[in-house]
Amino acid sequence: MTDTMLQPDLSVAVLIDDDTLLLFGTCDRPALSGGIATANGEAAGRFDAHCWPREDGGHWLLAALRAPDAGRLQTARLAVDGIDGEALALPRLRAVKVNPWGLLSTLKEEHAAAMPAALDFLLRVLAPADGQPLSARLGKFLSAFVGHIARPEGFAEIFGRLSAGNGTMVQGWSSSLEAGRAEMLVETDACRFYRAEVGTVRRPDLPDTAWGVVAVVPAAEDAPEQIRRIFYRAGGRWCELELFAERTLLPDGVALAHLRDLLPRLNADPATLRALRRRITAVYEGHETVSRLEVPVCAALDRAIRVPGVGTLVTGWLLDPQRNVASVILHGPAFEAAIDGDWFRTQRKDVTEGFLHDGRFAGRLPADRHDHGFLAFVPESAGLPEDAAFHLEIALTDGGCAYLPVHPVAPNAELVRHLLCLIDINNPAAESLIERHVGPIVQAAGRVSPDAPAAPVFAMGRTVATPNVSVVLPVTDGREDVDLHLARLAIDPDFAQAEILVAAAAGSSDRLALTLRRAASFYKLAVRLVPAPQAHDAFEAMAAALPHAAAEHVLLLSTAVLPTTRGWLSELARAAAAHRKPAMVSPTLLYEDFSIRFAGVRVEGDRPVAQFAGYPREWLKERQPVAVPAATVDCALLPKRLIAEAGGLTAGFVGAEYKSADFCLRLGKAGHTCLWVPTVALVAVDEQARNAAHEYWRQTGTLVDRWAFDRHWATRPANTDLRVSTR
Repeated sequence: MTDTMLQPDLSVAVLIDDDTLLLFGTCDRPALSGGIATANGEAAGRFDAHCWPREDGGHWLLAALRAPDAGRLQTARLAVDGIDGEALALPRLRAVKVNPWGLLSTLKEEHAAAMPAALDFLLRVLAPADGQPLSARLGKFLSAFVGHIARPEGFAEIFGRLSAGNGTMVQGWSSSLEAGRAEMLVETDACRFYRAEVGTVRRPDLPDTAWGVVAVVPAAEDAPEQIRRIFYRAGGRWCELELFAERTLLPDGVALAHLRDLLPRLNADPATLRALRRRITAVYEGHETVSRLEVPVCAALDRAIRVPGVGTLVTGWLLDPQRNVASVILHGPAFEAAIDGDWFRTQRKDVTEGFLHDGRFAGRLPADRHDHGFLAFVPESAGLPEDAAFHLEIALTDGGCAYLPVHPVAPNAELVRHLLCLIDINNPAAESLIERHVGPIVQAAGRVSPDAPAAPVFAMGRTVATPNVSVVLPVTDGREDVDLHLARLAIDPDFAQAEILVAAAAGSSDRLALTLRRAASFYKLAVRLVPAPQAHDAFEAMAAALPHAAAEHVLLLSTAVLPTTRGWLSELARAAAAHRKPAMVSPTLLYEDFSIRFAGVRVEGDRPVAQFAGYPREWLKERQPVAVPAATVDCALLPKRLIAEAGGLTAGFVGAEYKSADFCLRLGKAGHTCLWVPTVALVAVDEQARNAAHEYWRQTGTLVDRWAFDRHWATRPANTDLRVSTR
């Protein structure tokens, strides 16, 4: 610190806005350029100063002191600790003014030559970031300041807003505004400081000393018609673009097309041209613009599938042999997500063959490389409208970009099967594809699939006014021998007051109705046929039939299960009643050789496993009903309301393999129990469904279901009533 503290003499103090004081006076030597202002020994704010020589020796001082509620400092003892160790003692501020015009008048009349440098100083320390408005008083002061020193050197003739947040275009002519980046001060109702991007263009209607200019003022949000004055800095001095008396105001959106047409004629350095090109392409206009690209890049979307509140899956292809694409981004309402970071690339030989001889791609495409396809799932937060608009942005390395409209559709069975066929089960990355992309949308699609249109229910045989149980018998193949099951039920007194709902899924025989009608009449049973053409497995078929069940209890019964004795339903009902809590009750199921097919479930690790499966029946020692983690829907008696409380039978799985265990675990999570009754045994034929189609999508669907089951039940809900038998 110097031995002698600098003590300036201040003649003017102006409170230019709530947090800024402008100080003007003299000092013996140049004041420190900046430092921390203190008030009564405590840090108060920031001090910046600008000095220029006086003719009679010493220096003039113009300073800005910025501190919260700066007006309170006029009674404080002020000092400045400079960044270079020098200190400055400020006199007490007397008669702080709020009108800056006296200061401006003094500068104009006595210091005209110093005003350009003084203005640069004020803009440097007081102007906020590009496009942020100056305070009202400061804005008017700076606008008047620059208006006094700026010389008119051109006209602004055409104005137009490019798009919200993308800036305003100004076109005209000038004799000093050069191409590149230019500092601009734009006056509207407020005053804002910008760094504009400027291109020049030759105009035959101008003299050789002038040229056409096109400037894009970034982030300018004010309507073009509100612009009153435009100042710019050129060659170290400030100039003005006067407003043409009959200026043209382009409608929103038209300015963008106008600038696009001008761009090929504009002169500027490469960086500025890239910035202008980015301005043009940074606006999505509602249609594709990939076809306009001059670089060898082409892309298309195959489909987009969206579940509101869950996310969107997009599939398509992108051809980019020279790596001109920097990123691919999905845009939606108030969100954007880059998809190329972890998208899944797929083989698209058809794309290679289609562009191999295209002029833009000839010689650039390896004939043996086909990984042009992509598949990506983008999650979304809840709250986006169902009709939200989306588009895909393809950003290029040169700053340009192109767009593809995205029109998502709701998932349906056909789309889900198509997605499942995209999974290559031999690909080591198949599990990653399922976990990251296909799994979330497929499972969500299963949860929100639209309800199938209501189908007529056909009553056959006699009518039971108040059935004691509703038997739900799903038929999912081309079998016609359901009359065998009806015969077994007809000879059992337990089913004398039962109704039998036969749920006919997709693939069931057209002759099934005739078979049922004859059997219902012959055996005097109450049968109702429930067509379920949208169902592809027993669970979906049963779910379609359940709304038509009239009894409080339902018996879910697979066509593979054949009752061999009478009275077994009563035994299941007694076991349920003795449990004193609502429960899903299943018997023992045996193969035709009387080995065990189902005898309850035990837990190994965190997965339920059928116990004693394949062992002789004699291995069973239990004689009392046992609470188990899962029963079996192949044969299960339970109150109908429990199914609704557990969330239904299907829960978004593709196939049937995991639906039974999932339903039972959801039942336990809802506070209910699964019971296995060892002493009741039925035969379950181990058969493949007739006319079963071994489509590829079913195989990959099983992989998706396994992922979904493991993810949902990674931590199985605790159940203190659970008791698991061990071998």
